[in-house]
Amino acid sequence: MHRRLAWANLLGMNKHMNKTMLPVFALVCFAAMAADDPPAVPAKPFRPIPDVPEVLIYEDFELPNPVFDKGKILLLADEKLIGPPGSHCYELGKKDDKDKWVWTEVQINKSPLKFPDGMAPNSINLQFNIYAEDSGTVEVTIKYKDKDGDGDYTDSFRLNKEKQWTPVTFKYGEFRNKNVRADAKHVVSIIEIKFRPRLNSKYIRVFIDDVIVTGNGVLPNAILPKIANARRETTAIMRTAAKDGFTYNIRFQDEMRSAIKTAAKKRKQRTVLVMGARPADSAELTKDLTAAATKGKLTGFAFVSSTNPESAPISGLEEMRMLLQYNLQKTDAELAILMLNYSDVTKSAKSPGESLKVILSRAVQSGVVPVVCLAPANDKAKVDPFNNMVSNLCIDMGVPFIDPNVAVKGEVKFYEANEYNTAGMESIANLALTAVKHFDTYLFGRK
Repeated sequence: MHRRLAWANLLGMNKHMNKTMLPVFALVCFAAMAADDPPAVPAKPFRPIPDVPEVLIYEDFELPNPVFDKGKILLLADEKLIGPPGSHCYELGKKDDKDKWVWTEVQINKSPLKFPDGMAPNSINLQFNIYAEDSGTVEVTIKYKDKDGDGDYTDSFRLNKEKQWTPVTFKYGEFRNKNVRADAKHVVSIIEIKFRPRLNSKYIRVFIDDVIVTGNGVLPNAILPKIANARRETTAIMRTAAKDGFTYNIRFQDEMRSAIKTAAKKRKQRTVLVMGARPADSAELTKDLTAAATKGKLTGFAFVSSTNPESAPISGLEEMRMLLQYNLQKTDAELAILMLNYSDVTKSAKSPGESLKVILSRAVQSGVVPVVCLAPANDKAKVDPFNNMVSNLCIDMGVPFIDPNVAVKGEVKFYEANEYNTAGMESIANLALTAVKHFDTYLFGRK
């Protein structure tokens, strides 16, 4: 910047310069400046395990993953017919087909991954473990986009082993569709993993696990030890709603860090905006969080209640949507705890999911980490479907959420008219503070 000003001043000060030479002189000056400017550093391509860049995709289904569609994640302990390899696996869903196919659709276009991204097709390998109740044909179809439009190609494998886990490996460069072959210039959008049973008289159950795609000529089996080491480190920081009461994973961490880095405004460290379920809840939860932080000897945290421009408390989805930006600008908070209430379940707008999606998108775009607090589930029949919708939305958007029902353990003594009472709010504050401290340590990298 100083060099540019110097050239501009020189051009302005030299009043006696020949006017015909001025454009030439300016062109030379700005060409010299451009030559001196350092080249832009290209962004690193997305990798699910940054310490193992050869891995393009790795999924062990220990966490919900919205990229995998049509089937469902299962806990193996609940499936007596299946043994190892992992504690979770993925069951392929039924495809409406006379041949009784089952399948999953891996929606690469919903992830930040881009491949082949110039890599030679023969250097890319796809591997997964498969378990089927009967023998049949495994077929993988890769859909792609390029300058000429959409296309796809397929490869298949005959699975002769039944009722046991079998590793299946495909080389990307061997996929074909008549005369069309995999190309480094293609951009993969979807991977379909399908299974056709030997007898097409009925559907059979088929499961997959440990889906790995590797590049740079590295075979999946050769890199498994490095993946295992990296996964041990990530497992130590992972949190789940069912076990810990709040969510945290590497996928969320990477996406939030990217959003924080690209946001135009830097936020106040350890400042947390609190938007309560009812008008009085913001102040009460703020007070309880402050007390819990003091008791736990956590210094430097500031919890701020949300208000409207007249300094009155606010609550509920509709007021959150209208006044979130106002409160973020007023407080410069880097985290926002957004409590949902029973009224959001029973009286909110026709599309509460759309309202929440707008709220979360605005927070993330502002460089703020939104932390959704699920609605109190005293009335489980009405609230559970709502909370399932909210948690799935959070998972899709890579946003963390707190399940306060884990803290209160469904005990009636923590509720009052289907909302949390004073004792319930204290329990939620302790859980929320644990989540905030975890984010502070691992997301923001503070001690």
